[in-house]
Amino acid sequence: MRFEPLEERALLAVDTLFAVNAGGPEVVAADSTVWQADPSSAPSAFLNQAASGNATYGTGDTIDTSLVPAEIPTSIFSTERFSAGGAPLQWDFPVTPGEVEVRLFFAEIYGGTQSVGARQFDITIENELVLDDYDVFADAGANTAVM
Repeated sequence: MRFEPLEERALLAVDTLFAVNAGGPEVVAADSTVWQADPSSAPSAFLNQAASGNATYGTGDTIDTSLVPAEIPTSIFSTERFSAGGAPLQWDFPVTPGEVEVRLFFAEIYGGTQSVGARQFDITIENELVLDDYDVFADAGANTAVM
């Protein structure tokens, strides 16, 4: 597996296999992509919520989306899901073996973690660490969407 930061290459038009609005309601983008709901009342079927807890958070603050493609709905950055129990969040999507591009979108919206080092996490795809100790706030700042 090869991990490339997306800002170093042009994004190609692709078919979206899965889009989940972590911690929030279903959202339909202008390009008709359906971002599946994942509220605490009905967590995504792709999430290990039983192990990681069922914690979500939302904000009414304005989110700066200037760092993400325009077709990404702003509202997906107003909610989040986090592990209240300390177990890693794990998403399992059923895909056919082959090459798949994974796009992850984040915004640090919780005031209690809006400082460098306050919230860091790893991203592992197919048992390969692709981001180590990622800190959304250090990367983009508070209430700023990043991909």
